[in-house]
This record gives sequence, C-alpha cells and structure tokens, in this order.
Amino acid sequence: TDILGHSHSVRINTLVTDIIRVSREAGAICLSPEVEKALKDLRSFMFENVYNSTEVRGVSDLDKVERIISSLYSYYLKHSDEIPGVYKQIEKEEGTEVAVKDLISGMTDRYALNLYDKLFVPQGWRQL
Repeated sequence: TDILGHSHSVRINTLVTDIIRVSREAGAICLSPEVEKALKDLRSFMFENVYNSTEVRGVSDLDKVERIISSLYSYYLKHSDEIPGVYKQIEKEEGTEVAVKDLISGMTDRYALNLYDKLFVPQGWRQL
C-alpha cells in the first residue's frame, strides 16, 4: 500500500498512470518493476488472507455469491450482444467466454449485485 496507495481509487490511479507512463516509454504494455512487484505482493496477500481464507470460505453467503457470478456469466454467454463495447474486442480476439470472464471480473461487488437484481429479480418484487 505504500507504493500503490491506501485506498482502492488511489491504487487504481497508480496502476493506470504507471502503465500509461511506462508503456509509452517502453513501446509495450507493461508496469514499472516497482509497481509490478507491489501489485504481485498485494495479489498474493489478498489470495492468502482474503480469497482463500478459511474464515471467508466458511461464510454461508459464499454459495449466494457463486450463484450471482454464475448467473451473470450464463446470462452474458446467452446474450453476448449485450457485452459492453470494450469487451467486444476481447470477444473478437479471444472468444465470448474470455470476454464475459473479463467483464465480470472487472465488476465491483455492488455493481454485480445491482446488475443481478436488474436482470433476475422481477420488477414488482423490488417494490415489496
């Protein structure tokens, strides 16, 4: 966090500005070694302490999360015409499955939940 930043928005800004600056100088898409190492360290930390944590995995809501993600994945596979523009290029180059995976992996929890609600919860039920 000392390198990437202490909040999500600062980390995103650090990554984006670094990749633009370094890629422009290198002539290829890449991060600076310092930022790349910090990102890998953060990723390792998150997998060890959050994503694969027995405390987190034991949460009963995990099945619900899996259902939401699986439902969104299936939906976009069946409705690939609704894949947003930036992912259309990925779909052309790497296939629908990869584009949908990238689309969903880039969603915030709140966005995915709101999208699930919009796509799968009947309109009339939302007002109850």
